Amino acid sequence: MVLGLHRAILFVKNLDLMMKFYTEGFGLWPDSSSAQNGWVVLESKVAALGLQVVPPSIGKNITIGRPPKARENTPIKLCFSTDDINRSRDHLISCGAHMLEVNPWGCDGIDPEGNVFQINQM
Repeated sequence: MVLGLHRAILFVKNLDLMMKFYTEGFGLWPDSSSAQNGWVVLESKVAALGLQVVPPSIGKNITIGRPPKARENTPIKLCFSTDDINRSRDHLISCGAHMLEVNPWGCDGIDPEGNVFQINQM
């Protein structure tokens, strides 16, 4: 038996902010049939990213800062591929990400709520 990963889910405080970041920053598009109160699926050609709003009791502990600071208690890193890592890095900065320097295995970034992600050049 082989199982394939088709969706990752990211728990967020501000759904509108995060939806804007992942659609503008990564070119994902919302699946309008999936949108419900506090939930949306963002599609790509190869996989989907679900955004689920966290309960207010958890959300109150999430700080949305400028620049964003990494959430150290989140054991997840989303990885995205690109054909131009430097151009993608600059684009993500313009969309509100805090990006680290490019290194041999890619470039880490922090989204507006502190979730760490990585971009890798194909």
